[in-house]
Amino acid sequence: MHLPPFDQYPILTDNLIILRPPRMADIPAILEICFYDGKAAETQEEAKEILQKINQDYEKGNSIHWVISDFILHQTIGTCGFYRGFDNETGEIGYVLLPEFRGHGWMTYAVQLMIRFGFYDMGLKRIIAMTSAENLKSQKVLERIGFTLKDTTEDGNLEFELLKKH
Repeated sequence: MHLPPFDQYPILTDNLIILRPPRMADIPAILEICFYDGKAAETQEEAKEILQKINQDYEKGNSIHWVISDFILHQTIGTCGFYRGFDNETGEIGYVLLPEFRGHGWMTYAVQLMIRFGFYDMGLKRIIAMTSAENLKSQKVLERIGFTLKDTTEDGNLEFELLKKH
């Protein structure tokens, strides 16, 4: 497996979006969707601290985080990445879009890029995603891409799974 940190931070693109490394300059645009371990940033200073933690996790090889940007305007629309390490050739994805960009298919493209990268560049065999039972839009994204519902956690979240096809 080829895991973070990479010689060069991977930038993933298609015709509609770019997944690029987060920068401190992104903080104002992503403040309302800036989370770490389930805790939201309430100030720009907290968001900067979160970004520093995310960068430390990357350097330790436990995660990779991207800003989702519109390919044409280069407008920041969300964030996504692999989180919580890569044990047993498994990666866990997470993602969030700014409210004004939800429901337009952006996240489907981002998740597809992450999956392709995870399976073919990192060598993962399994990718999981956790979402709340109430987050029907997230569930639809995962199902549309081919994830299947695997389990319900003790706290009521849903675990979806996608296995690499040989």
